[in-house]
Amino acid sequence: MKVNFKHLVLLPLLFSLGLLGGCAAPAKVTSMTVMPAHHEVAGNNSALKNKVIVSSVTGGEETNPMWTSEIDSAGFKKALEDSLKFAGLADMGQSAASYRLETQLLSVNQPLVGFDMTVTVVAAYKLYNAANEKLVWSKQYSSPYTATVSDAFVGFQRLQLANEGSAKANIKMLVDHLLQMEKKDL
Repeated sequence: MKVNFKHLVLLPLLFSLGLLGGCAAPAKVTSMTVMPAHHEVAGNNSALKNKVIVSSVTGGEETNPMWTSEIDSAGFKKALEDSLKFAGLADMGQSAASYRLETQLLSVNQPLVGFDMTVTVVAAYKLYNAANEKLVWSKQYSSPYTATVSDAFVGFQRLQLANEGSAKANIKMLVDHLLQMEKKDL
C-alpha cells in the first residue's frame, strides 16, 4: 500500500482550519443580564426604586464574524436596562425618571488565543439627577472573567462566554452598588 504524504500533511491542517474557521458572534444580551436570583431587589424604601433610566452606552465594538467576539454598545445597554428592571431600579415609564445613567465601556481586554480565556471589562458609570443634570455619583468597575476549555472547546465560543461573563459581572457590581445607595448619597 502506498501512502501519500501530501494527504497526511493536509489532513491536520484542514482539521485545524475547521476548528478555527467558525464565525465569531457578539456577546448575547441574555447572557450579560443579571437576573433577580443573583442579587436582591429594591425594596419600598430604596432611594432609587423605579427611578433610573439608562440614557446612553458608548465605547462598545461591533463583532466582525471573521475575527473575534465583541461587546457592542446596544447589546450592553439592553443587558443593563434589563438588569436594572429585574432589580426594581429602572423607571418603567410610569413617570419621568429621576436619575439617568450614562455608561462608557472603557476597555474590553481579551486574549487572542488560549485554553483559559480571561476577559476584563472596564466600564465607567455616571448617575445624574435628571431634573438639574447634576452629577450625583460616578464609579468605574473592572471585572475579569475566565472561560475554560470545559466551558467551550472551540476558542471563539470560549471568548464569547468570557465576554458575556465579564460584562455580567460588571453590571452586577453596578446593580449591587445602586441597591445599597441611600437617599443621603443622592
